Amino acid sequence: KYVQAVLRGLKPCVIGIVLATGVYMIIKNCLFVQSGISIQIPAVIIIVLLVAVSMVYKHYMKKKMSPVMLLMAAAIAGVLVYGI
Repeated sequence: KYVQAVLRGLKPCVIGIVLATGVYMIIKNCLFVQSGISIQIPAVIIIVLLVAVSMVYKHYMKKKMSPVMLLMAAAIAGVLVYGI
């Protein structure tokens, strides 16, 4: 009973850490800050593609996309946008 209480308390913390890391990575990869702020168009295209694929999958399949499938979609999008 105590272990379950601890795990229920840790769950929001882990979700927050993962979300913060994801937002940080999106901002860091999509914005180029050296002599000013510029947008990295290929990175934005990949993020938009991943969000669209995830939403379409969830809408038609009525379930969330597997993280492994999402990683594979990210790899394919990276190859398509950046080339080999």
